[in-house]
Amino acid sequence: MRTSDSEPIPYAYISIYSDGSSVSLRDSVTQVPMTNPGWAYLDVNGEYRLDLKSASGSPESFDLKVVVGSVVGDKSITQQAP
Repeated sequence: MRTSDSEPIPYAYISIYSDGSSVSLRDSVTQVPMTNPGWAYLDVNGEYRLDLKSASGSPESFDLKVVVGSVVGDKSITQQAP
């Protein structure tokens, strides 16, 4: 996350939510699973590294939402079949 001047926002909490029925989330640095939805703490650069994994082997589309205060980021993701 960055300010309007492109400066990092360190140590802010963000809420992460995915609406995929078989999607699991985890911290990609520590490898610790997180709940869905879950709260994450940004690093000193205002970043959080997230791994997404689906237990489904078939194509699936889902939305990933990140909320900081009243600002919502939304990303549509389509999983391809293996």
